[in-house]
Order: sequence, then C-alpha cells, then structure tokens
Amino acid sequence: MTRFIACLLLLVVAPAAMAQNLAGHKVVVRRYSRLAANPAAYEGVVVDIKPDGIGLEPGQIPDAGALVLTAPDQKDPDVAALLQGGVFSAAYRDGQVDTGSGFAPLAQRRPTLADFGVDGETTIVRKTVLDAFGKPIIGAAVEIGLEHGKDGGGPVMPGTPSDIAGGIEFFSTRGFYRSVRIAISHERYGAALFANADDAKLPLVADDDPAAPRALSGIIFDSAGKPAAGALIKLSHLRAPGMGLINAAYGCAALSGRDGRFRIYPLVKGKRAEDADLVPPGSTYHISVELPSDPGQPPLAFQPRSGADAEIRLTSGDRVRRFSFVDANGAAFDPARIQNVIIRGPSQSQRYAFSDAARGMRFLPGTYEASLTPAPKFEPVTIDSKSPETIVFRVAGSIAYEGRVIDAITSRPLAGALVYIMTMQVSENWHDLTAQQWEAIHRLPAEPGIDAAALAPMRAGGRPVVARTGPDGRYRITAPAGMAVHSLGAVEENYLNVQQPVHAARPDEKGVVAVADFGLVPAAVVTVSVIGPDGARVTVIARWVADAASLPPRWKESLFSDRIGSRVIYPYMHGGASGSIPVPAGIPLGLTLRPPTRSHLAPVRIAGPIQLNPGQTRDLGEVKAVAMALGTVQVLGPDAMPIEGLPVRAVTVENGKRMGGLACNTDAQGLAFLDVEPGSRGLFVAARGIEIPYDCPPGAPELPVQKITLTAEQFATVKQILENAPGKSQRGIGR
Repeated sequence: MTRFIACLLLLVVAPAAMAQNLAGHKVVVRRYSRLAANPAAYEGVVVDIKPDGIGLEPGQIPDAGALVLTAPDQKDPDVAALLQGGVFSAAYRDGQVDTGSGFAPLAQRRPTLADFGVDGETTIVRKTVLDAFGKPIIGAAVEIGLEHGKDGGGPVMPGTPSDIAGGIEFFSTRGFYRSVRIAISHERYGAALFANADDAKLPLVADDDPAAPRALSGIIFDSAGKPAAGALIKLSHLRAPGMGLINAAYGCAALSGRDGRFRIYPLVKGKRAEDADLVPPGSTYHISVELPSDPGQPPLAFQPRSGADAEIRLTSGDRVRRFSFVDANGAAFDPARIQNVIIRGPSQSQRYAFSDAARGMRFLPGTYEASLTPAPKFEPVTIDSKSPETIVFRVAGSIAYEGRVIDAITSRPLAGALVYIMTMQVSENWHDLTAQQWEAIHRLPAEPGIDAAALAPMRAGGRPVVARTGPDGRYRITAPAGMAVHSLGAVEENYLNVQQPVHAARPDEKGVVAVADFGLVPAAVVTVSVIGPDGARVTVIARWVADAASLPPRWKESLFSDRIGSRVIYPYMHGGASGSIPVPAGIPLGLTLRPPTRSHLAPVRIAGPIQLNPGQTRDLGEVKAVAMALGTVQVLGPDAMPIEGLPVRAVTVENGKRMGGLACNTDAQGLAFLDVEPGSRGLFVAARGIEIPYDCPPGAPELPVQKITLTAEQFATVKQILENAPGKSQRGIGR
C-alpha cells in the first residue's frame, strides 16, 4: 500500500544529553502487540534502566510489534526531562529488537535509550489544517501514525485537535519509526490524509458547504458486504461535463469513517486549479480504494459520479496469490530491477505495485499485464479458480514486423526509407535533419545498430530499433524480447513522417506481424515565428489546411483517408525559436497556428496559398498572435433563475460547417465565459437545439452578454443532462 509521509521540521528543541546517568531509574515503555488488528492499542510496561540498557526481558516482547517512549507516559521526572517532547521508537520481532539498523536478540544485549534515538534532536512539527478551498478546519481530530519506509505503518497515536486557525503541532519521531502519517477527521468534513509536508489543503468540504453536492460522497463496503472503516480513497482525476479531464494533485486521498462513509473533493494544482472551484454535479471521479485493515484485499478502481451517494463495494479473489517475474530464459528477476513494475488488472484502470505482487493478495479473476519502466514487457497471465498460488510473468518474446514503404502519390516503392519503433523519446523533427545527415542515413545497412554514427540525432532521448527498406521498399524490423511496441514510424528525406499503431496486432505462428503499407507524402518546409501581444514567442500547434475537394484524387486519398493505414504526424512547433513546419509539397495550402488553449490567444491563420516543390523551404517571417475576445453567456431557466453546471460551447461556422466545441460550465449566476476568435461568426451552444448566434468583429475585446432563457421543454432536456452527465472528455477553457 502506498503511504503518505508528512514531516515538516520547524523548531529544534534541544539535543537530549546522554551524559546523565539514569541507571536505577524506571522508564514506561508502550508495547504495541497488535499493530495489524488495532495499531492504536498498547500496554504500558514499567522496566528498570540498567547500566547496560533498558531492562526488557524476552518474555516482555511477544512475537511482533513496536516499542515507544514518550515523555507524558513517564512517572520519573528525570526520564521525562530526558525524553522532552519527542517520540522514540523501536520495533521487535521474535524476541529481537530493531532500531532501524537490524535486529538484535535480547540474549546478546539490551536495547539502550540510544537505540531508540533518545540521543538525537527533537523538533516540533507544525501544520495548518485547511479544507479544499483553503478555509481552516477547527476542532479536527488528529491521528499520528508512525511510519517506517516500505515496511508499512506502525503505532497510531492521538494528536492535539486543530485550533481556531486550523493549526496542529506535534513532536518529531526518532528511532525505528522516523516519519509520520497524519490523518485528520471531523464530523462535518469527513476524514483525509495529508499528502506531503508542503500541502495544508485537504480534499474535504463541510457538509453544509455549497460545494458539498459537487463532491464525491458515498459508502465503502468490504468484500463481506459490511461498511469498511479506514478505507483509503485516492482520487487520480475526474471528468467533468464541459470541462473534460482534470488531474487531481498527487496524494489527493480521503478516508472512510467507522460507518464506511466518505467524501472527497478534488485538489488541483497548476493551470487548471481554478477549474476545481466549478466542478459540477455529475462529474465522473476516477478513484482507487485500499483497505489497510485487510492486507489481502487488492486495491480496486471505480468511476462513480458525484451528485448522489455512491455505493463502493470491494470484491476479491478466492485466495491469496503472488506474482513472480522471470526473463526469456526463465531466470528470476533481481528484485532491485522490478521496484517500478506496474501490474494492470482485468480493468485497465486497476494498477498494482511490486510490493502488492510480492506480498500477495486475493487478486480478482481475469487477465493481468505487467511492465517495467521503461521495459521489459511481459506476456499477459490469467487468474482463475484453478490458478496456482504463484503466478509467473514471463518476458514477452521478440516480434518481427514486416511491410513496405511507398510514395503515397505514385505508389512507387521507396528504397532506403527509415522505419523505426516508436518510443516517447524519439524525436519527430525529421525535417530538421541536414542533407549531410540524410546522406549518412542512406548509407546505412538494412538493419543498422542504433550505435551507428548516422543515427546520433535519434539517440538523444532513447535507443530505438531501426531498419531501412530494400530496393522493393520492403523492410523487416525486430523488437527484442520484452520491448513494448506501440507504433512504427517511417520517414524519408523530403517526405512527411508517418506512423502506424501496431500495439493491438498479434504475430503469426512465426512471430511476425504483417504491417499495412506506409504511404509517404512528398514534403516541403516553411518556417515562421509567432509573436504574442507581449512580444514573446508563442508555442503553437501547427496544422496545414488544404481544400480536399480541389485536390487530385491520389492527393485527396492520401491526405484525407485511412486507406493506406497510416497517418501524418503533424508538427508541434515550440516557442522561443523560429519554427520549421513540414507541409505537403505540390498542392496549394494554408496554415493554422494554434496557441495553447489556456493562453487565451487566437489562432493565427495564414491563408496562402502556399505551394512548394518537394524539398523546398520558404520563410514566412514573423506573424502576430492576438488575444481572444471574451464571450459571456448567461443561461436562465423558465423561471428566470440561473442554471449552474451546464456546459456551454463556442462553435464557429466555416463554409457552412460547425467547427470547434470549446466549453465552459455555467457558474452559480448561470454565466459561462468563453474565448471567441476575433473576426469569427458562430454559435454559443448549451445543448442540442439550445443555442444563440454571435458575430465577433475583428479587434473586439469582448462581446455583450448573451442570454439564453430556456423553455419548459428545453429545461427538461437540460435537467436530464445535469443529472445524467456522461463526463466525456470535452475541453473546457474557463476565464
């Protein structure tokens, strides 16, 4: 189970002086013997401090647990003064005490106060407890869980409730448990964990907060059908109607209470932080649920919607099973190599860490896939009622891909073209290679090694596998055992780069995948610099635009159909330098340079016509990007009351066709704020048949507020949208 650690060291109290001789004094030791069942339960054991250490006897240490020293427990003022305010700990197992440097049998030596870390510095940890909107949570109960790295949790100790400003403080820990897990609970807010030392906000809102209906709430049931207390609910992202996918901040996690109930509201950082304020009801929350009290329960993924209580029911397999990993020769992997393994369960959204695999869980029946970062890839395995206790993942065998590269316009085979296995590290800026670099590539053999000097431009971000086509345009490229292959790419000098997805292809009995022809389109290059209103260069997505109806049949077929099974890789032009853009050669075309949506800059449209020969380059110089106009729409119901949470889109109309579809949800006043391209005509669309036209003059900074008042019939449609929001990805831009 993933643990959340929060240690913020602010005030050093003083080093504990071990020079003081405490032999003959008595010390109270908390003995935690049932950490798995009840980590808060302990017994106070009074033992003597002897010259050679604390007088613990083997009979005073059961099979496994923890030992903790705190000042408030002590009756002896000298011992209490020595401990100050710190929490000092050791672990024990089978009559041996571990202070973090290994287990030592009591028969060999007694544990000393130094073993507990008493000779180190104690510090005060201070934090502020805030809800999802930054408001202090007053009177929250605090629970401090002691942690020790990957070994999981230790004892749980109550802390002081949060004060009127939401502040809490506690002393640091030393010894075996050197970090803490801070859990916060409040009857009006629910419970959650601090994600890290810096974040004070928790994914909680009060039950009477206006945002509460927009949070995800519900009940967690264990595999026996009983409400599950202490379940950990992690939110990775959500899909909000009209706003698309919103990633939650790392460590956004809530806890279920004794009755299994929970509530969680997204914490969002970065450019989309403002979107968290307007997450509408009906949003689809992507959560995973863990149950620490049941180590055999595998983490499970769910996608409930907000707006009504969700029932989250955990299920599990018939018995505990473990995963092991072997290479192509059957040799077991060194555990150090598989710390970052990802295991995907029957649902693609279920993921398990290596610690889950090694410890074993009651994994659900179904097919599982495993991969390391970045490799290797393993053959899928299936779990059913007959599966053994140990499930073996074997490295996937090598796969060969065979196909042909042709000129998409003439169907002529392209000899010497480069084919490569796509990875995230491979550069797609092939058009930036010089004539000398291409000459060196053309001298390579059919299956060159990646260490070839001519392939140096490809090695900057990885070591992909490459091949070259023969005189007939054919190639064979082999992915070594364990390599995860998503796509193949093909490129040639003065041609557009293309790729084909092959991840779903299955090899034949000989281990070969037949790939459809790569059709490469002749290319030229244009260069252009996009300058924003502040004079800085702007990052853009560049798209070339052509009139399909006026093109010759082969051009139309190659550029606007999937007949040849490949697709053009459009360029991503970075700001900060004059960008080069590959474009189809031999046809008239224009360009659309689109800045990032959140920049609120309008697309730059270069009408052209630009018509270049293969291999030709043209510099278009600098072009200006202007700000989008602000379009405001207010949606009212039949009673003239504002409608909140309805996605409204700005749709442009070009040549009689609707284009775009950017959206923003209406707020509590029924207002949606949308970017509108100056000089465009279009529609503000709230739902099918619920729309109002707009006409934005060139240079206009904003448009007058447009009102949409719903009829009774339209209101019924809108109500259904809000209650049954599918949460599909629809990019929102909010102002």
